[in-house]
Amino acid sequence: MCGIPMMPPPDAVEGRKLTFEQAVAHIGGEADLVSEHGRFLIKNNAHQYLWKYPDKVTHCSACGGAIDGFYGNHGQYYACPRCGANCEFRYAAKGHGKCYDEFYLYEWRRSVLDGETIVLTGADVWRDSCRTDRPHEAPLHVDPTAIYVFRPGKAVTVYKQRWYWGGEHAWEQKKEVHPEHTRWGAKALDVVIDHAEFRRAIEGTRIGRLFDLLREESGRWQDLELQAIANCARRPWLEYLYKSGQRYLAGRLLRETRISKDIAPNLRAKKPRELLGLTEAQWFEIRRDGLQLSPGTLKTLHAMEKLGIGPVKVAEAMKLENRTSAAWLIEHYLLPENNADVPRNICDRLRLLPDKPRRKILRRILSDIARSGEWHDYYGQLARLGEVPTEGGAFAADADMALLLPRDMTRMHQRMTDRENAIAAEKRARELQGKQAALEKRLAKLRKGYTFAACGLVLRPFESMAEVVAEGQRLHICIGSYAERYASGGTIICCLRRADAPDVSWRAVEFSAASGKLVQDRGAYNDCRGGIPPEDKKLLNRFWAAWDRAHKNEEKVRVSA
Repeated sequence: MCGIPMMPPPDAVEGRKLTFEQAVAHIGGEADLVSEHGRFLIKNNAHQYLWKYPDKVTHCSACGGAIDGFYGNHGQYYACPRCGANCEFRYAAKGHGKCYDEFYLYEWRRSVLDGETIVLTGADVWRDSCRTDRPHEAPLHVDPTAIYVFRPGKAVTVYKQRWYWGGEHAWEQKKEVHPEHTRWGAKALDVVIDHAEFRRAIEGTRIGRLFDLLREESGRWQDLELQAIANCARRPWLEYLYKSGQRYLAGRLLRETRISKDIAPNLRAKKPRELLGLTEAQWFEIRRDGLQLSPGTLKTLHAMEKLGIGPVKVAEAMKLENRTSAAWLIEHYLLPENNADVPRNICDRLRLLPDKPRRKILRRILSDIARSGEWHDYYGQLARLGEVPTEGGAFAADADMALLLPRDMTRMHQRMTDRENAIAAEKRARELQGKQAALEKRLAKLRKGYTFAACGLVLRPFESMAEVVAEGQRLHICIGSYAERYASGGTIICCLRRADAPDVSWRAVEFSAASGKLVQDRGAYNDCRGGIPPEDKKLLNRFWAAWDRAHKNEEKVRVSA
């Protein structure tokens, strides 16, 4: 019946696992590890995989010989020019470095002892085709390597051959299901699986019904997801959760390796409401409105209850789940070891506080979740300004609650922001004052090396950083952003003006601090609006020619910043 776990099979022992003899008995004996149908699959698929040849050579799969000068499509059938057979050619040079001489066979069967138990066996199929002149005649080897027994309400029992996975020739019980170790073990090129046999094996069983749910939820078959099959077998309660209308939640939980208590607190319950830890009012709301739960919604519900926020409506929890900051806050409150995020930082700041004030703060932030980033900024300000004592980045237990949980957080946040801005402005002013003092010490050398008059123009270095910034604003050029570099000696900036109007901005000039050579000469808007007038261009050419004449043969005294 739906929701009532089935009785274990007659051969089940007290524990969760079966012995090797019991696992083999579900198949019908060790001799049946590879069935007749499985051997039929091997016979019909072996020719596709059992060839291995050197690279950059074309081979015939009938006679095994190398065919020089033959250029055909890899895997296509052609008449062999040597033996005349219509055979499949393998051409490694067309992107196929190797054709492996091994493949893996999966077989799904229903237990001969219990109609609800499903058994999966695996076998390695191989042929040593590299050590013979006629590889197609090399004998096939079929070696059983794995047994999986899936029983309702029990963990899967897994046995594997030690020699295949590294070790002596014996069967060894494994603790967990690892699909990737089965599918891609050793050098397996591909997996042969009969879909019809798989469907017949699980049809009508609890595993089959839940696996159909997995297919419906994902939109496709997941035949090789052994972990999902194992979860189908050991979680019979998923079926009545599915039948109670929570199809989406059942499909999601089907993939979970472990079910967190923040999702399903009571896995032994016989009713979906008790299983999920919901109140009667919450379950009535779900059934009345047809709500589809998710693991995130359940986490949100239970976290809000732990924080003392209640009674919680399911619709409210679903809205919070869709808010990234709320989901992170809740998850990091319960699982603080997760990756860093704004709410994670909030929880880290509060971790040393006593339990009661911490919950009070988290409840306030959760109710004001749209501004969780603002809370994060505010707590960072308290730490930077030293308003609240800290230990290892977290607020100390004796922190002032009036500051940690202000009545008007927005006003307090703005107050701390103003304080930080004032401190930053003061620090910036001190830095600029120091740079201006360094510039004034260098100005005498700069005036000596870069003051020059000719052709009605006057060149001189700027007297201060403020003058550089003002020049950039008047000319609408980026020379103002060079002010600090100029003050620190990274570059040399001068103004070029007409002699009859020395106070009117005209052009800004940059020289290299290392070589003293001209780097750029810019006018208003970088001369991009109509270019330099012809008369100004002639005047500039005469001026720079006079500059070069005055300073050739090292007559110019190079002044470094």
